[in-house]
Amino acid sequence: MLKVQSLVYPMNTKKTALLTKFTREHIFLVTASLVLIFNLFTLSQQTIKMAKIRKHIPYTFLGDRFMGLDAFLGHAPQIGYYTDKNLDDNLSARQFAQAQLILAPTILDLNNTAHEFILFDCTSPKAAIQKIQELGAQALKANQYGIILARNPNVSTFHKADTNKTFDPSQHQQIP
Repeated sequence: MLKVQSLVYPMNTKKTALLTKFTREHIFLVTASLVLIFNLFTLSQQTIKMAKIRKHIPYTFLGDRFMGLDAFLGHAPQIGYYTDKNLDDNLSARQFAQAQLILAPTILDLNNTAHEFILFDCTSPKAAIQKIQELGAQALKANQYGIILARNPNVSTFHKADTNKTFDPSQHQQIP
């Protein structure tokens, strides 16, 4: 009888182990599938929610308005940034901060026209031109967003850029 039990027991153990393994695999797959379905559902809900928000408040990186000007700034460590916009307005402040990000490592000196090179970011191109004429500066480059890079020849040597290393007068642009 002892011999019969030992023969039966290993057979039952194999069946039980196979059944247990099969069940554990199924439980894992079912659980993983449920987690996946839950995550997909949550992701779709969040996507729909963000799409509704973005219809009212679209995401715009305002620093893109300053793309291309960095080629003209070259190695200038600091330039002026003149604006007649109210920086208490979140949009205008964000645009200034993102301009600084795009034009780095050049530092933008807010509303300081005592630098040789000045970026004019005004409410209209007409307002920028008036300020440029008032300063006696020369407009060098303008982009489609109305942002104008100007050179102010009437600056002190303290704020003057190193023209031998950074500015090419024949091309009216700074050397990158």
